[in-house]
Amino acid sequence: MDPITLTVLAAIGLAGSGGALAIVRARRAHARRAAMREAALKPIPLGAQPPVSLFDVFWDLGASDFALEVMASQQLLLEEPEGLGDAARALREAVGLGGSYKAFIQEQLETIQEYYREHRGAGDRRAIPALSIPAAKALPPAGGADAGAGSLRVPSGADGSLAADRSAWRTGAATGPLFGSSGTVDVDRVLDVDLGRLLGSIFDGSIGRQAKRWFAMRSARALRGELDRALEELYQTFATHLRPYPTHMTHLHDAARRWEADATRIEMLLGSAPLSGRPWAVCGEILLQEARSMAKALAEQAADNVADVLGHIDALAAEDNTAMAGYFVYVNRYPLFVGRMELAMPHIGKIESALARLQRELGELERKGLS
Repeated sequence: MDPITLTVLAAIGLAGSGGALAIVRARRAHARRAAMREAALKPIPLGAQPPVSLFDVFWDLGASDFALEVMASQQLLLEEPEGLGDAARALREAVGLGGSYKAFIQEQLETIQEYYREHRGAGDRRAIPALSIPAAKALPPAGGADAGAGSLRVPSGADGSLAADRSAWRTGAATGPLFGSSGTVDVDRVLDVDLGRLLGSIFDGSIGRQAKRWFAMRSARALRGELDRALEELYQTFATHLRPYPTHMTHLHDAARRWEADATRIEMLLGSAPLSGRPWAVCGEILLQEARSMAKALAEQAADNVADVLGHIDALAAEDNTAMAGYFVYVNRYPLFVGRMELAMPHIGKIESALARLQRELGELERKGLS
């Protein structure tokens, strides 16, 4: 066989083996990345504290190149997936020295104090401003969830409840002072009159108690009517002065814009290749990719929250249930009326006055065993 043919065949053979080798290498790299992602997202037990993953640490430190450097110095970035055990021990030791995971994060953030001053001031990076969609006009009992079901707490500011209400908007807390997750009182359910039960009591011998409860509830139902009228007035103010003007609603989308900007920032970090040549480059890239996904998900969640709440208010009003629409407005009054609170204050005063008298009335009914 002539030399040229031999050379061509040898080149084809080498190219074939090289292609096969490239496929093997690609498969190994893919498997390594999958294992690295699994390790980065795996919860690490911290004793009595909730478990956290390496991604949780990265996210809580700001999801930045600063955070990567801090984690690298703490031996919390993986060169290989099998190194998770060593990183877990390093994390547990660091948390133990700090006293708690929160203290550990705070200490690390202090090392980049100027850059993340605003992040620390805003609190948990997972906490996004969120409007509320309560299922009923539910008012928590005075003294907390263990208090009597008829004792309603009215936010006065003296117990910090108004601050907590504002905090619910700032931090995205799922519960606020007027819509607690447990121990609440559904005002409408408590005061609605069950005519069927009243008529049925004629036959079961309890007509005396049911009739007494019927008449005793009259004052409370009148106060509920007063409360509903005040809520309707608040809704009308919102519907007249705010809702028709898109520019008055743009600030509600600030949270979505902030998380979109954060996703863009993280995308730029990924594109700038700050990890080149670092032994933990694969781990760092995966953490950045997960952070980008988290920021995009939070942006979408924040946008959906605003659309959902405004949609609920509009739908209730369209059904002529303006009292419940007003209750949604009242629960979310701080973000909705920001900069224009003077429009809402007269109605809020009426609402809280009705609430205070309704609280006393229901408390009296409870003491009489009629609630």
